[in-house]
Amino acid sequence: MTFIALSVRLIGYFVAHLLLKAMEKRYKLLQLNTEGWELFDNKAYDITKGECDGWLRQALDNGVAPERLKVAFLDDTRYPGKPKETPSADLPNHDL
Repeated sequence: MTFIALSVRLIGYFVAHLLLKAMEKRYKLLQLNTEGWELFDNKAYDITKGECDGWLRQALDNGVAPERLKVAFLDDTRYPGKPKETPSADLPNHDL
């Protein structure tokens, strides 16, 4: 096999890998609370199946009841979208 043919084959494998990665399903982990379904954690958003398994294990190990957890596809609009923004530490404190 010539160098050019080998290079073309490697580029093809690389492009195929990128396409498969882009098509990989992404998930979000939700927890049922008094206001409905919310993200379990801001970091439990846009995660892979393996990462989701880890988050589920962590939630269950911390005593969250299984019926209060739900895994949804990232693009499932029935459940909360992006994580809530946390207040910046630079904001003034108005507590009295």
